[in-house]
Amino acid sequence: MADRSIFLFLILVCFLFRNPCHSETDTLQQGQELKDWDELVSSNKVFNLKLFSFGAMVSPYLGIFYKNNNNITYHHPLIYRNKAVWVANRNNPIPDMYGKLIIDVHGKFSILSSGGTVLDLFSPNPLAACNTSAKLLDTGNLVLQELHPDGSVKRVLWQSFDHPTDTLLPGMKLGINLKTGHRWSLTSWEGEMLPVRGSFTLTVTEDLNGTAQMVILKGENIDTMSGPWANGELINPNKISYGSNFRVYYVSNKTEQYFTYLTKSYDSFPALRMSESGELEDTTLHTCLFSGFTRSPGAQTKLEMFKCRDDYTFYMGLDFHFPTKNYIFVDEYEYPESHNMTLYDCKIFCWNNCSCTAYSYATKNRTGCKTYGKMLYNPAEAYQDKEYYTFRDRVKKKKKNWFGLIIGAGLLALVLSCYFLYKKLHLKGKTKKIQKLLLHQLKRLYKNEETHRNINNDLHYFTFKSILFATNNFSRTNKLGEGGFGAVYKGKLVDGQEIAVKRLSQGSGQGITEFMNETKLIAKLQHVNLVRLLGCCIEKQEKILVYEYMPNNSLDYFLFDPRKKVLLGWKDRFAIIDGISQGLVYLHKFSRLRVIHRDLKASNILLDAYKNPKISDFGMAKLFGINEDEANTSRVVGTCGYMPPEYMIGGRVSTKTDVFSFGVLMLEIVSSKMNHGSYDVEHPLNLPGLAWELWNEGRGLEFMDPILNDSCSHTEVMTCIHVGLLCVQDHATDRPTMSEVISMLTNENLHLPEPKQPAFFIERHEAQTKRDDNLGNGSVNGQSFSVLVAR
Repeated sequence: MADRSIFLFLILVCFLFRNPCHSETDTLQQGQELKDWDELVSSNKVFNLKLFSFGAMVSPYLGIFYKNNNNITYHHPLIYRNKAVWVANRNNPIPDMYGKLIIDVHGKFSILSSGGTVLDLFSPNPLAACNTSAKLLDTGNLVLQELHPDGSVKRVLWQSFDHPTDTLLPGMKLGINLKTGHRWSLTSWEGEMLPVRGSFTLTVTEDLNGTAQMVILKGENIDTMSGPWANGELINPNKISYGSNFRVYYVSNKTEQYFTYLTKSYDSFPALRMSESGELEDTTLHTCLFSGFTRSPGAQTKLEMFKCRDDYTFYMGLDFHFPTKNYIFVDEYEYPESHNMTLYDCKIFCWNNCSCTAYSYATKNRTGCKTYGKMLYNPAEAYQDKEYYTFRDRVKKKKKNWFGLIIGAGLLALVLSCYFLYKKLHLKGKTKKIQKLLLHQLKRLYKNEETHRNINNDLHYFTFKSILFATNNFSRTNKLGEGGFGAVYKGKLVDGQEIAVKRLSQGSGQGITEFMNETKLIAKLQHVNLVRLLGCCIEKQEKILVYEYMPNNSLDYFLFDPRKKVLLGWKDRFAIIDGISQGLVYLHKFSRLRVIHRDLKASNILLDAYKNPKISDFGMAKLFGINEDEANTSRVVGTCGYMPPEYMIGGRVSTKTDVFSFGVLMLEIVSSKMNHGSYDVEHPLNLPGLAWELWNEGRGLEFMDPILNDSCSHTEVMTCIHVGLLCVQDHATDRPTMSEVISMLTNENLHLPEPKQPAFFIERHEAQTKRDDNLGNGSVNGQSFSVLVAR
């Protein structure tokens, strides 16, 4: 009890005398220091960087953590829950309590102690004064960057993503830089609380045919193989098992060959970790990425490892050694000097090894680490001048009532089995009755429209209970996104089919009209570039639509993200442009009803497993008869930046409304820029305006995203910019039809007309005149358009 009181008192003292100037920031400026009790926190509080230990008063390591991860990483109750995703000095622990991270005047990025430099993370060569800062990003990447005098980023000097430890975060690379020879790989920790490099390494190999795969090495020998990468996936004979929260990609070009993976969000704290036992773990699901692998002989699971310590006490803050003057210690093992192990590290490793009974310094100078397998009572031969450390016995815990747990689990299994059997036997009998109910509901909604007659043949009905089961009760972890209609969730049916479930929000500005649109179109539209609606649910005041699931999310997920857009090469982008245009031609010309989408944008273009585009979200669609060309509407709906002037201002809708949206979308695909805001400091210049100015000055290729330069056809790029400008012209009559667009994109010998000034374009002299007028009036109104129902 006294020991515990001392321990708590010391913690209180450290708390009271911690750095009083601590504040949350994501940047370490040149000349500043990050010490114990300080931390860097990324801007959206996803990650934090700090000095840490496993409960000791000294913090020997610098690491990056998920900021608010309460997932239990370890099985033992005394061990910290949140494990570092990156450790800067895993092989160079700080030897005292005066550790700090600092950027000096030359831009050297170092970890220091009272005795001097522990590790230089980055050292410029030659040394020269420069303006630098370190920033922790929301991706978990710690970036050292050189700044211009105005504070903007000049270049990245160093980043933690280039030096992974045992954890791969979304966006990190696993492979090789062919120009520099630098490899990105994961190496396990030596033990649960010992970050030093362990026995297992995850890396990438590529054979003579260029086929890549991931391999786990034990030492220099291959322990596990993922299987080759082919057709956009890893072909694994051991049944590779991916977590549902991420998707793996492989990139191979002239400069790099690497695997990476992306995720929708960081809410579930995604990470792939190379464990101490040689397993690649998906920490989100607490499962192994490779299933069916062969475990190394003698490997122990974490649970087995800690079971042997049930009768001992592990004091995390202080080292206790007990009288051992009458004992000798045998079966010793001395760790190599390269491990740089302190006595604290030695204690942790001994605790994690069930065959270890005691530990000590390796030398009389109190350095290094030795562990011992046996402790024998032998006063005659015992060493009197050396200190040995062991663990204190504690009172055994009462055994749990395993019998009661087994009975409870058995009853639960029986109840679940009965439920699923009942569901299977009665579902078929209920289907026809439910479909009749659905048809009645739709008849009431459509008020005697002829289209209701065909709905029963094409629409599948889902019970609300089946939707709840498929989406895990609309779990937050299953949520894919949210729009004007409501939230969209990923689900899995009983037969294993993956689905996307769109649930009408009770507070949505949209409702019955949009639901009618979607269900009506299922009986009319069938095209490879349209998302397939599988069915719906009308029950308990719920209105739910069920679609086929698109594993690659939406186009904006890749296009406007600096990390993800590299995964869309020019061939992918050109194929996406072609697919969207084919889908629109079908809607405008070849479907049973002429359909104007009215809300065509990057977030409504979904990508399947092969990145084929699918137009989605027909809630805003306008249905025309075969002989109808245009109409007026009092309800202007859509997204600013994609709507043409005749529709946005006058409410006039036609197929040219979608042509305008397609033109904006095509310019976004070429440039990886959103048509949002202004692209000029001194005058309002939207994305089509930027393309127009560069086109007129003969600098059209500068509009293209620079990452496409090595992989694209400049002729195709210029054609896409040309056609995009034709589609966004001010007057609808000047814009081509979608059939003409396809001809322009595919016929190299076709002479294209010169584009006119795009809609909403303000010339510089006009902008200056307006600015002068505004200054004279004393006010500036930055808003020029409004939308009745924005999305």
